[in-house]
Amino acid sequence: MKRRKITAFALALSIVLTLQASPSDVVYAQETANKIADQAAWALQDTVEYQTTVDQASPEGVCALRDLVKYQETKGQTLSEQDLFWDYEKELTETQDAFIYHAIPSKDGKEAWIYEISVRPAKDYSTLYIPEMLGDKKVTCIGYTYKKNPDDDGDGFLNILGYSVEPFHDVDGGYAMPRIFSVALPDSLKVIQPGAFSGFNHMREIKLPPQVAAVEKHVFYGCDILEKVKLPDNLRRLESSAFEDCPKLKKMTLSSSNQNYQIKSGCVITKKDKALVFTFSKKKTLNIPSGVKILKEYALSECVSATVNIPASVTKIEARVFHQTYGHQNKKVKNVTVSKKNKVYAKDGRCIYHRKDQTLAVAIPDKNGVLHISEKVRHLTDSYSLVNCDTYEKWLEKVVLPKQLKTITHRGDNPLLTKTRSVYFTGSTPPKVKLGENMALFMGYTSIYVPKASYNKYKKWFKKYNHSGMKLHTF
Repeated sequence: MKRRKITAFALALSIVLTLQASPSDVVYAQETANKIADQAAWALQDTVEYQTTVDQASPEGVCALRDLVKYQETKGQTLSEQDLFWDYEKELTETQDAFIYHAIPSKDGKEAWIYEISVRPAKDYSTLYIPEMLGDKKVTCIGYTYKKNPDDDGDGFLNILGYSVEPFHDVDGGYAMPRIFSVALPDSLKVIQPGAFSGFNHMREIKLPPQVAAVEKHVFYGCDILEKVKLPDNLRRLESSAFEDCPKLKKMTLSSSNQNYQIKSGCVITKKDKALVFTFSKKKTLNIPSGVKILKEYALSECVSATVNIPASVTKIEARVFHQTYGHQNKKVKNVTVSKKNKVYAKDGRCIYHRKDQTLAVAIPDKNGVLHISEKVRHLTDSYSLVNCDTYEKWLEKVVLPKQLKTITHRGDNPLLTKTRSVYFTGSTPPKVKLGENMALFMGYTSIYVPKASYNKYKKWFKKYNHSGMKLHTF
């Protein structure tokens, strides 16, 4: 991403903070923040933040950044990197052939951000061209900006043609959109905003320019026949949801010289920490490559393989690995296994659990929506993945909790408790509960069952967490 110009003083200070920082620099940063102009302070903050993301900052530099953030909060500022670089008050409009480009200029007048392209709704277009230049300004950014939409409620965004995209409501922007069969992007392009090409249902392939550093969330959401993607040579970050709901995607290529990612067996893997971030494999069985250490959140949300095999090398399975970002669970995967040589995770019944923490990592309810959680699980958190079901559209029918369950932690979405018709507690003693703010342990439509012999023990416990007039049942 293009970094904005900042004062020489702030730049010099940022270098000191990130490369040579010491505890005294933290104090110096606090004192300096009160002296320099607000804009320079923000530029300094953003510069340190950027360098931190590429692992150039020292621990002291990170502390200095936090101190500056606190300073900005006391000033009530909400400026961002883009606010310092782009001039939202100015408007550029230019017509080239069949397309009308709406853009904003950079404050230095050298670059342009195309935030929308007007076309005739009922017409087909062989190729949507994104120009390299608008007038004398180089096009470096494309896609939606809320700065040009004051009525934005934050629930979605617009694609590059101005059609609404709301992933949380299954709206990809493709309805009634003109048919566009390909998109030509200039090499000058560095930033593509989230959702830019969402709903381009007739585009089969895309080549991303080499300078694009990040493939943002939902950029190609709902591209129904997208098959081939050439990732940018400069890729530093790939959001797992970038290709959400792209069922035909079967080929992704990336330069072997890229320092951050590699593609192996239909999997996109980070080179540094060996993390799986996305898979496009169309094989019936997905064997996650040996050597992968981390399964990132949403990494297998688009997996269509009936069976997924986790290798012995995996040491961390993040929450919601099989979920889509707007709540759906993966219904195409029917079975998940983990190597018996894996020292961190093991499988028991239809559950994969963490050996040491005794927490649930992956659960596979049966085709009837019934799940018996393994007796190996002692602590139920909301950091797990569900597969072979979809609690977003249909509730689970029955969940049976293990007898030795000791704690339940619920700080976010926990469908095993909140989206299940019947939950059975089989232990003789109620588990301890840790709830997040404004969280309820159960929903009013869930029936709770406890052992008849332990009814009195559960009665008081249940009363504490019953906020919906529910009744306690026994079995």
